[in-house]
Amino acid sequence: MQTIRLQLQEVQQETVELRYWLPQQKHYESRTLYLAEIADLLRFGQREYYNLLPNLPGMGRQLFYWLDGDGRWLSRAINNCRGEGLVVAIDTRE
Repeated sequence: MQTIRLQLQEVQQETVELRYWLPQQKHYESRTLYLAEIADLLRFGQREYYNLLPNLPGMGRQLFYWLDGDGRWLSRAINNCRGEGLVVAIDTRE
């Protein structure tokens, strides 16, 4: 099973850098995310999750598309994955 690692690194007060890499990569790839977008996604998740009939597959798709971004890095990682699947490991130190 292949693992892709994610880490958020604060860049400025309103942005973070999403870093991602596979074990065989020596360097990470990255993209900039705005904290306002993350806050919007969190509000959406909280609103939907506590709904009487939450649309969990829809929430998962929205999170996937948001993480995947315009560069489609997560889609590429999945397409290049060999074996049983892909584990997404999220660094939650901060």
